[in-house]
Amino acid sequence: GLGVVRLDHHAPDSDDAVDYRVDPTIISTDIESVRLGKDLGASRAVELLAAQGITPQAWRTVGDSRTDYAMADWLHHNDHPVKHVDVRPADGVPVKPYDVLTATDLGLGGDVIHDDAGGAFLRSWREAMVG
Repeated sequence: GLGVVRLDHHAPDSDDAVDYRVDPTIISTDIESVRLGKDLGASRAVELLAAQGITPQAWRTVGDSRTDYAMADWLHHNDHPVKHVDVRPADGVPVKPYDVLTATDLGLGGDVIHDDAGGAFLRSWREAMVG
């Protein structure tokens, strides 16, 4: 059979392995292989940019679920400066060795979430770059 983990519930297969993660969010349910997670996406982004001679000075990851933190976790673990934006912090913001930002860091209310929070961060970063 297939092993799966959903939030804090672990249901390993007969070999005590977990093959998939199920992460329900307000807009979707992410079902992903433990071998093909968001950390792999971060790794591939670094590889693709490096192949073009590009080394970002810093990384920003954005997400609305716990599995989205895997991007920033991988980048931090591999010595890339990173900050993660949690656009749905109502579940609680985990303690991480890198900065985790929410809309309140922009001086916005805690009710600014999802696309509104993500858009606010994109606008603030654009303004910081172009003035």
